[in-house]
Amino acid sequence: MKPLFYSLLTCAALSSFTATAEPTTQHQPIYDASWAVGIGSYGLTIEPDDNDYAEDEFYGYNLSLTYASVDHIAVRAALYDTEHDDLSDLELSGLELQLLAGTGLRNNGFKAYGLLGFYSETMELASFEEDFSGFQLGGGIGYHWPQVSLDLSVAFRSTSDYEDFAELNDVMATSSSLNIAYRF
Repeated sequence: MKPLFYSLLTCAALSSFTATAEPTTQHQPIYDASWAVGIGSYGLTIEPDDNDYAEDEFYGYNLSLTYASVDHIAVRAALYDTEHDDLSDLELSGLELQLLAGTGLRNNGFKAYGLLGFYSETMELASFEEDFSGFQLGGGIGYHWPQVSLDLSVAFRSTSDYEDFAELNDVMATSSSLNIAYRF
């Protein structure tokens, strides 16, 4: 719940300048942008099914680049950098590559999509370092104004690397991000 709250708070603050954007009317051409560069908040929760272990929550920021050649398909790359909620010296940073399929991914207005992606990340604490990678499946919603885009996405991750590292059998990992982007 905390990642969603921080994500909403960040985007609300960053999106205050979008109120000056002019709405599209019948006499104005539709703003058609293929690229978007964004910044936003990022959260990751790794939750073991075993009640003897607490969940790990990481919060931070991400930078994203999205390309939509058509209104129904897009690709996105995102770099993220987070730290553990309780142990700030424990950092997690990585890369996500995602294929988005849905509606409204290029044109102005509402957008909704499913996503299939890959993640690769590194956890660091002092001289300790561990790498994790896997696939993710999720979705998102958002809205495009002529030059600004707002986007909320959630993804469920494959967890075999987390399970091997923690020597647990059942772990659930969920990432979420809330971004504001400049479209061009």
